[in-house]
Amino acid sequence: MGEGAPGRVVVCGAGIAGLAVAHRLAAAGCEVLVAERAAGPREQGFVLDFWGLGVDAARRMGVLPGLRERSRRVSRWAFVDERGRSRAELDVAGFSRAQRGALLTVARPDVERVLRGSLGGGVEVRYGCPVVGFDDDGSGVLVSLGDGTRVAADLLVGADGIRSSVREALFGSGALRYLGLHMAVWSFEDPDLHGWLGDRWCLTDSWGAQVAFSAADAGWVTAFGAHRSAVPRRPEQPRSVVGAVYGSLG
Repeated sequence: MGEGAPGRVVVCGAGIAGLAVAHRLAAAGCEVLVAERAAGPREQGFVLDFWGLGVDAARRMGVLPGLRERSRRVSRWAFVDERGRSRAELDVAGFSRAQRGALLTVARPDVERVLRGSLGGGVEVRYGCPVVGFDDDGSGVLVSLGDGTRVAADLLVGADGIRSSVREALFGSGALRYLGLHMAVWSFEDPDLHGWLGDRWCLTDSWGAQVAFSAADAGWVTAFGAHRSAVPRRPEQPRSVVGAVYGSLG
């Protein structure tokens, strides 16, 4: 962007990265359009831990009070065997003291909700409106959107995730290196497990595949799984893979 009047920026993706960069660009005086493929804000997602630089960034952006308000209390991280017996535990209070109390655990949808609420009038967010193409002539970029409009901008920011269409258009499909892991996140209702978990994080004490569980609101439990896989592609039947890989962990 050149000198003079603030530039116009199109941000591809209304996740945490896209909303955060829109927030900072708008604060610098830019006019920002956030184009998001999904039909609306996502209510699914795991939880994120904020400490150190993350808390510093949230404080500078003015969103720290909102994140604190939505932060979940976590007392311990526990590794458990297939029968739920604790094998090792870490007291979160000690970790929090080392961070001078600046340790927050916030559900991803709540992080996005806080960021959306912090956006000023200089930001427009369009859902159901992916970036379908763009032309860069060296002095600006003409962005084609899924709603049929074309937007002339000084800058296009690709914040559309690990399978970014903007990144692939610029650098090709080989821009990322697969590290050999698949991950899955899902939620389910189980009042008994919810009560057993309490304010703990419980992780299976396992190798090659691991699942972590935490209690969410209203009897819901959130699960996060990670396992090794030589195949970089998303499986055609994710539910079947989740059952086959994690079903033996107890």
